[in-house]
Amino acid sequence: MVETETAAGVSGVEHALMAAALAVETLRGPDALEDAVARAGGARQPAAVVIDGMVPGDVLARLKQRARGHLPVLVVGALDSAARAGALRAGADDCMGNLVESELLARVEAHLRTARAFVKATSPVMPAAERAGERRYGLRRLQEEFLRAERYKEPLSLLVVAAAAQISASARAGMLAELAVELERVIRAQDLLLREAEEDLLVLLPNTHFVGALTLGERVLKDLRGRDIALPTGGIARPELWIGAACFPGRELVTADDLLRMARAALARARREDAGRVCIYQYQGYIYQPT
Repeated sequence: MVETETAAGVSGVEHALMAAALAVETLRGPDALEDAVARAGGARQPAAVVIDGMVPGDVLARLKQRARGHLPVLVVGALDSAARAGALRAGADDCMGNLVESELLARVEAHLRTARAFVKATSPVMPAAERAGERRYGLRRLQEEFLRAERYKEPLSLLVVAAAAQISASARAGMLAELAVELERVIRAQDLLLREAEEDLLVLLPNTHFVGALTLGERVLKDLRGRDIALPTGGIARPELWIGAACFPGRELVTADDLLRMARAALARARREDAGRVCIYQYQGYIYQPT
């Protein structure tokens, strides 16, 4: 989430984050900071808050007090050293003076990594490979994210990733667990890695349209297809991958179950081709093979 004093157009902060394919929601106007405070701790709490400009210390303090878990807050602007020190004392996690886009992106990514490590250390439901084994958790998060996208009229995409390798049935569970760890390194910070069934991995892509889903699917295939995966029981697996995807909003797509069903139908279509294919349901018949 970005709070900016820019009245219209795209600020430098927004441009830097959107160029890195991060999902950005911008709040503007005199009530923007209060809106950010109101969302902290609730269902719409963002992964991080970047404030473009000066901010009252009491607002920063309330933002951090209301937050659920660790909510990184970064303040960007032409601040002098005294203003930066005041923002840090009030609760900001980081401050920058003049905007340097590459530095801002590096700082945001570092704080998102810290926030994810905090979740892993404190959540009763473990993330990554451990969380991927929780079928009920996966279905619940799918339903929650779908309802959120529907309520706020935001896009939502779902990837279903299937893997196959010449290994025993007993070694397959370990391969999927290790593949989940590798997959989390490829997906974006805001994406959710989940499990719905024994065989496949789900990746929820908030605020992502067809093009973004296809881009991430291509990245997953290029980075992970044919990679050597060390098995917990010993040995190496080199899985082939297929990906099915579905995107909301879409024709005849009205529930979270529809989104999952369509993504699985796309996966079935992809698996009728050679490995290394992405199939998007809304564009049935269009099979993409990364070069």
